[in-house]
Amino acid sequence: MIKDTLINNIFHPKRDQYQNWLKRFAILVFCLATMSPIPSYSKERIRPEYEIKAAFLVSFLKFVSWPQRITNNDTIRIGIVGDDPFENYFNPVEGIRIAGKKVVIERFGRLRQGQKLHDCQLLFISDSEKRNTRKIAQRLTDHPALTVSDRKYFLEDDGMIYLFIEHGKLKFDVNLNSIRNVGLKIDSRLLRYARKVIRE
Repeated sequence: MIKDTLINNIFHPKRDQYQNWLKRFAILVFCLATMSPIPSYSKERIRPEYEIKAAFLVSFLKFVSWPQRITNNDTIRIGIVGDDPFENYFNPVEGIRIAGKKVVIERFGRLRQGQKLHDCQLLFISDSEKRNTRKIAQRLTDHPALTVSDRKYFLEDDGMIYLFIEHGKLKFDVNLNSIRNVGLKIDSRLLRYARKVIRE
């Protein structure tokens, strides 16, 4: 399967070759994954869906620019807020480098006071935190992070990228207003693969 080959190339090359693989496959992950059917929602087949979603999150890092004050250290962090559906799918990328920065995965669990969400460049917000989306956005006012979720109506709550399955294929919508409002910049190549881009 094209999809399986793509995911293997993204997650299972030698670590010192990962950055080159990511550059070559970052765009293809959006193109091929959106064309390839996602397995049905049986218990046996729910995991491949989140393997592909994990690949999307890693690839998003190649298409977003953060203010310099947010990226002035040697790490780039992906945070997961709420229940973690990814299991071990991020394990192969932890510690590798993208654009010279080490990838770190932070699992915060349910939203609580004192969590350092602002240390992350990308936050995946699980459905378990659907009532806290706006609170999370408020915490990130001065420390912008790209927020992503697969929760319906996420963009209406100031979320930035919504991942969803339509007709058995993984797609995404983008709230460009929310992204620009916090000072992030997004590559136009990513927007070409979005089903919908909210600009106003």
